[in-house]
Amino acid sequence: MRDMAPLIDEHTSTPTQAAIYCRISDDRTGRAAGVDRQHSECQELANRLGWQVVRVHTDNDISASTFTRKHRPAYKALCDDIRHGRVSAVLAWHPDRLHRRTTELDDYIDLCRDGLTANATVQAGHWDLSTPSGRMTARTLCNVGQYESEHKSERIRSQKRQAAQAGEHNGGIRCFGYEHDGMTIRQSEADEIRRLADAVRRGVSLRSLARDLNQRGVPTVTGNHPWAPAQLRAALLRPRLIGMRAHHGKIVAKGQWPAILDETTWEAMQAVLEDPRRVTNTSRLGRTPTRLGTGLYICSVCKQPRIRMARNGKGVPIYKCGGSKSVEKDAIAGPHVSRNADKLDKFVTDALIGRISQPGFIKAMVDAVIAENDQDTRALVAERDEIRTALDDIATVLDSPTAPVKLVASMTAQAHRLTTRTEEIKHRLALSGERSPLEELIDADDIEAAWEDLPLATQRAILTAVVTVTVKPSKPGRHFDTDAVVFDFRP
Repeated sequence: MRDMAPLIDEHTSTPTQAAIYCRISDDRTGRAAGVDRQHSECQELANRLGWQVVRVHTDNDISASTFTRKHRPAYKALCDDIRHGRVSAVLAWHPDRLHRRTTELDDYIDLCRDGLTANATVQAGHWDLSTPSGRMTARTLCNVGQYESEHKSERIRSQKRQAAQAGEHNGGIRCFGYEHDGMTIRQSEADEIRRLADAVRRGVSLRSLARDLNQRGVPTVTGNHPWAPAQLRAALLRPRLIGMRAHHGKIVAKGQWPAILDETTWEAMQAVLEDPRRVTNTSRLGRTPTRLGTGLYICSVCKQPRIRMARNGKGVPIYKCGGSKSVEKDAIAGPHVSRNADKLDKFVTDALIGRISQPGFIKAMVDAVIAENDQDTRALVAERDEIRTALDDIATVLDSPTAPVKLVASMTAQAHRLTTRTEEIKHRLALSGERSPLEELIDADDIEAAWEDLPLATQRAILTAVVTVTVKPSKPGRHFDTDAVVFDFRP
């Protein structure tokens, strides 16, 4: 150990220019009381040593452990001060405030190795990194700190795993649908979740649902930001909504709180949201459609739903096919479709409402979808649960160190087959889990008025479920050619 007497620059007789470094890993109160205490005691040590504190660097609520590897901006600034000669000494409350990783300490030793940078701590005294014994002392203390950090992390992971297996609430930010205690349902939000789950199963996009929540002023759990599709998706896919506890993304136990959704509804909604085709289509379509027929009306020339929004020379909104005049060799000659958007939408809407207003039409379509899909969904969910049980049994065998090699190979192959089947079931659930968008109108006394109150996404979903609209080029001289619009209604 080097003498702890005050260090004086031999050329200028000025006190040693020192920096104080303070850090605390977990500041639950946000008051920085821990780092303030460190600063005070380091300043007292500097006074005893005769060092002049010219810099104070503080990393509050930041761990230096092996596992977190968080960026420590104040520590980086401290190293920059040493590197550029702004300070020639460092004060810390304890060596583990500076380092808990041996790799980081080795870089620091290289930085201080010339012996021109002194290091002193309140709890461990002075350590001279310019000598082999000083470096050994520093590395020993760092190894102890790293061991304590790793041991603590392992203990915390074990506690969290046991809590998850017992179905305990894991704390953290409040989950949408539940109060802050994580155990009590917040009824207004639970109603929104049930409505959203039904909408997803009817084919309504997350973008449209998020926009609807924002327009109605439904707050997020923090209340600071509007709803985004990804945020809404995460909220709806939480196993907590069916009263289940997840750990590292896997359901491990039944939770100690009440469920908001039944498991069949949640599973079907999950399958819809995780359907790869849904992600592809979202990416392909780009912006959220703003008109009823965008991407749905079919051009009679190219036989494709390429009709998109545009404006004519007078600024009037029109539907215009985006296909080229010679898409294929045998394409019908002549220009593609271009029609007044407002008039075409009104004509289609009137025809659609006329159809669904027929007595018993809505109920018949809703009942048919429910009857078909509920039976399929129940069968698929039952099969998936059986596969889950089988995979758990296989995992138990594979985890055994005494399992015969041939058995392990056989079980591994079986697990692969069952996992493949699980993916097939997810795809089929995405199909069977859907609900008819006409459910929104089943209790309406005035279909036309109820239609006007529906979000555009639901109107588009109903249009898709009920009719295919093909638009032909209009004949010259006609103000609006109704004969050029062909309806193919579903039975």
